[in-house]
Amino acid sequence: MPSARRPDIFLFMPDQMHRETVGPGGLCRTPNFDALASRGTAFSRAFTPTPICTPARASTFTGMLPHQHRLLHNAHMTYPKQRTLPAGLTTFADELRAAGYATFYTGKWHVGTDEPTDHGFDRVETASASATCDDRLVSERVLVPNRCPDKNVLAATTAQDRDDTEPWQVCRSTADFIRCHHQSEPDRPFLAFASTSAPHVPWFTPASYVSTYDAGALQPWPNYGDDLADKPESWRKHYNGYDYCRLAGNWPRAAHALTHYYGMITLIDEAFGLVVEALETTSRLDNTLIVVASDHGELMGRHGLFGKNEMLSEDLIRIPLTVSWPAQLGGGRSLDAIVTLCDLFPTLLDAAGAGGSGTDARAGRSLLPLMKDGQASVWPDEVYLQHHGDLQYNLVRAVRGRRFKYVYWANDRDELYDLHLDPWEQRNLAADARYVDLLDAQRERLLHHMTETDDPFLRGVRANLQNRPIRS
Repeated sequence: MPSARRPDIFLFMPDQMHRETVGPGGLCRTPNFDALASRGTAFSRAFTPTPICTPARASTFTGMLPHQHRLLHNAHMTYPKQRTLPAGLTTFADELRAAGYATFYTGKWHVGTDEPTDHGFDRVETASASATCDDRLVSERVLVPNRCPDKNVLAATTAQDRDDTEPWQVCRSTADFIRCHHQSEPDRPFLAFASTSAPHVPWFTPASYVSTYDAGALQPWPNYGDDLADKPESWRKHYNGYDYCRLAGNWPRAAHALTHYYGMITLIDEAFGLVVEALETTSRLDNTLIVVASDHGELMGRHGLFGKNEMLSEDLIRIPLTVSWPAQLGGGRSLDAIVTLCDLFPTLLDAAGAGGSGTDARAGRSLLPLMKDGQASVWPDEVYLQHHGDLQYNLVRAVRGRRFKYVYWANDRDELYDLHLDPWEQRNLAADARYVDLLDAQRERLLHHMTETDDPFLRGVRANLQNRPIRS
């Protein structure tokens, strides 16, 4: 029988984890993530509203789009005007704590320059390990062209012990919290959020995990040789080392770098298993709502690129998302509804029966009804995406449906892709006069979303589009 007790809630957010790396049939060996999918629901069309850390994480916590919560850029950069969430804007942690939940946070934060304790978390632990390690433990490096002398290492093979890595420490800390909480307050529900900096670049991966994968067996992606000629200029500039780099024309080197990425994800999966074990041994697993998601994707050698930039490519905007709650929801299901990180805020409050005034006005929708009846047909069939720049200010907007994706750049050429015929985004249709009607229709859809969400950049985008011709 379903439990009447409010669920415990555990969110796990590795940074920059590509959607194709995890779950059944994924590129990496992830038995614990696979088992989670068998107990829950995997969303095959999950998106981040913006593929950059601070704004994406703020959207996760608030259920709002970046222009609504106002954290438009990574908070550590020098130019953002807004570095914290607006006063009075609650996160799901605020709402759950007000509803009586014990709240715990560990790992990477990066939601503005303030702290988790400012946004609903009572207990916070910081991993002593970083995503990199002591140079004396590094045996081999994959170097990349760079403009920054301290950012030329994309991947490194290390002699670091697994238990000393950042993912292991983050998950061990979470498991310890669960056991202690169960002993001290067994009847009180908890919210635990664990976030790892890995597998964000650079990848400092223990040798035993790198050797798990054979670079020689990895085949080049169909778009690895993309010359980027029909892409906006921003695709072809701002290479700054490991954060965003181009390794074209040397697939063996690119594949070797990927073995470090894949190996780190396998390590993260093992670390995640520590938390699942703690939930099992305390008999709390069945009534714990578990969410595994990444804040954004990773280019992973697609188009010859690694890291991320302000482009809204499929590899960056699509994310892994799996939700499990055995006591209330069935398992082993895959849904292709278009969902986003903004949907997590109302989902968690719905599960907990929590939420104060104003929380129903957020951009997201609870996933629980969708997971219960599986009716994706009543769900939105497109998603509104945005970016405001990384290394410099930019304005990028996009609308992505089931077949077409249109990307608007304020100071660059449009992008338009038919994802059914061109899933690898190798042919930009925006400059082809044969698609002028489709382009106009997609622009109207974009303006519709900007109007519906009260996007403050609407007037400028509308004026710009009125004067923007089809390019030859």
